[in-house]
Amino acid sequence: MSQIYFAKNSVIALSMLVLFTGFTTCKKKIDPVSAVSLADFETRLDDLRKESNIPGMVAGIVRDGQVTWTRSYGYENVAQKKLVTNATIFHLASLTKTFASTVIMQLVNENKIKLTAPVSAYGINLVESDTVRVIHLLTHTSEGVPGSHYKYNGDRYSLLSNVIQAATGKTFHQLAAERIMQPLGLENTAPGNMQFAVQDGFDTIRLKQNTAQGYGSNGIQAVDYPKNFSTAAGLISNIGDMLKYAAAFDGNLLLTDVQKAKVFSPMLSNSGKTLPYGLGWFIQQREGITINWHYGYWTGMSSLIIQVPAKKMSFILMANSDMLSAPWPLGNGDIWVSPYAREFLKSFVLAGAKL
Repeated sequence: MSQIYFAKNSVIALSMLVLFTGFTTCKKKIDPVSAVSLADFETRLDDLRKESNIPGMVAGIVRDGQVTWTRSYGYENVAQKKLVTNATIFHLASLTKTFASTVIMQLVNENKIKLTAPVSAYGINLVESDTVRVIHLLTHTSEGVPGSHYKYNGDRYSLLSNVIQAATGKTFHQLAAERIMQPLGLENTAPGNMQFAVQDGFDTIRLKQNTAQGYGSNGIQAVDYPKNFSTAAGLISNIGDMLKYAAAFDGNLLLTDVQKAKVFSPMLSNSGKTLPYGLGWFIQQREGITINWHYGYWTGMSSLIIQVPAKKMSFILMANSDMLSAPWPLGNGDIWVSPYAREFLKSFVLAGAKL
């Protein structure tokens, strides 16, 4: 490991210590949510979970670098009657895309990847009517005439794994561990495929023990998680790690303001139309407030991350079935279709309830 890389990680680690004192010892007073308001919010989330037949779910909110609320619901393993706790690990599915975007933008900043470069420069051959570039994969605009329209496509996004490896000689999971998990101290965030987690030095025995069992849409039938891992999906995490990860964007621990301005700006089509996706994130306006978000949806798993930069606030949800996401067309780019998202946004973002 180079001295430059070690120094960079040391600076990030020191910054993390300052930012996340609120996770342990910080005594800064936070405006409380009224007991009735918070109780109602918790109850509504649990009602939605039960209506969706979700066996287990965990939720959390972080603001100004401090965890202001977490809540665990239901079972991580129904047969064993093992309850979900803050230690429970869930599969993130497509929230992995936000990690990939972060790694790629760091590499762009180091001139190791060019967003405007043809993907063929990284050994990827796609037959389209025009040149497919890295930015087209990152924004789901690679199909048909590249850049002409948005179409969510996880398979195309997974090709960014090839871009990363061709540019650096390292895999995405290696770089995610080096550049995100290790600097931020995310000990419970790793590839769900334990073969890769072992390679990155994670305690796979502990990860397996704490990972929730996945279930089908009925919440009864246990299912096996997919083993695939790429820039499109495959990471696992728990609520504490995900809240740290979300807060790191507000603290500029992963990306600079200049980089974030690029990541969190919606892509414009070739004709100038504003599209719902930026660089690895959905970008949306609601009542004049910018909302950056992503959902996860795969066999036995679903998840949601919502960031509100103006309030330095983020909301995380993870579940051990696909029913946080399956019933709604979130891939179209409208977060408002999710009742879980609506409850959070109405309670703490648009209505002005305090945390």
